[in-house]
Amino acid sequence: MRKFAEYFTLSETRNIELSNSETIASALQWAPTNAYAFRTYELPDLADIAKSQRIVGNSIKVIAEREQLSGMYFIDGKVYTAEVAVEMAIYNPKLRTLADSIKDNDWTHVIRCRTGNWQVFNPATDTTLQSSEANK
Repeated sequence: MRKFAEYFTLSETRNIELSNSETIASALQWAPTNAYAFRTYELPDLADIAKSQRIVGNSIKVIAEREQLSGMYFIDGKVYTAEVAVEMAIYNPKLRTLADSIKDNDWTHVIRCRTGNWQVFNPATDTTLQSSEANK
């Protein structure tokens, strides 16, 4: 299996292959400065995929599914409960769309990312990390 980290920025996602010995702290260290979050996953080695594929004519169609997909690791973000975020919107009109999304989608938590954007946060699967942890 090959290990990857998928980094999220405001304009793109970027996938970087990690060595099998690299940890979450390593993935955090590799994070682009404009990334607000990442998750990790594994893909089977190409040789293993090829063994299970059927060749038709001169071509082969290979589709690899992500395995061991982690929750999101948010970098330097601050988590808010839905109640607090909705209350914040009373005093800050720029957050009204966020408050509406929270209510419409029954979100229980949101996170303000280090890039200033807001994302849904699932406390059961998602984690916050401090960029200072990358050097540990």
